[in-house]
Amino acid sequence: MSSAQNLVHGARNGLTAAKSGSQVASLSSDVVLSGARSEDVAAAQAGVTQAQGALAGAYAQLENTLIRTPISGTVSTLNATRGDFLSSFDVVAVVANEGALEIEVFVSDSVRDRIVVGGPVLIDGKYQGMVTSISPGLDPVTKKSRVTVGITSDATLTNGAFVEVAFQGNEPETEKTTQQATTTEFSIPISAIKVLPRGFAVFTVKEDNTLEAHPIQEGPILGSKMLVPEGLTADIMIVNDVRGISEGDAVVVNTETQ
Repeated sequence: MSSAQNLVHGARNGLTAAKSGSQVASLSSDVVLSGARSEDVAAAQAGVTQAQGALAGAYAQLENTLIRTPISGTVSTLNATRGDFLSSFDVVAVVANEGALEIEVFVSDSVRDRIVVGGPVLIDGKYQGMVTSISPGLDPVTKKSRVTVGITSDATLTNGAFVEVAFQGNEPETEKTTQQATTTEFSIPISAIKVLPRGFAVFTVKEDNTLEAHPIQEGPILGSKMLVPEGLTADIMIVNDVRGISEGDAVVVNTETQ
């Protein structure tokens, strides 16, 4: 990162020098009545253009050294130091949002059948929560299903601590739960959110199999998902993992898994 910053500083100095040369050439063209005045000005302007290109390239290299996170929080784990070699999808750091913790619960198959997404949960006997996702299968080792619970009330919980939860109600997913889903935020994985210079966005695939960005409004984080209050509709199909891809990229749609 320091080398990229040095490139940016050097490009800025080159741009400043080129602009100064252009100004001197312009002044000379006004004072001197003979000689290659226009040629001097054109050469200085070409130097400015070249310096601007070098500055843009240095900024692009600096951009590659920055890691952005779609959530606000505190870096709780940093697994890399300067000079380390990293592979794609290596976990470099963990950012914890203490104000949007998620609870993981592992339940048996019989208990899972009585739990529904959106159902109320009582945490430690005093905090309110909501079921955000239910694993469709059992873990082959523990023979239990993973259920995630989002905290909907103000709770003083510690990241990594153990808590007691009580699932309240066993209503099936009826029209009531469907109506609630249409009037509340859409829950999408954080991996589906792209951080662009103009804000947060999700990607969809156009008819020509290229990616198109759709801006969304940032919402609260519940574990590994974000509740999006604006920018999504129920019929929109988004890319679940946008890591390493950009707007306009061509993709191949695998219809066999749909």
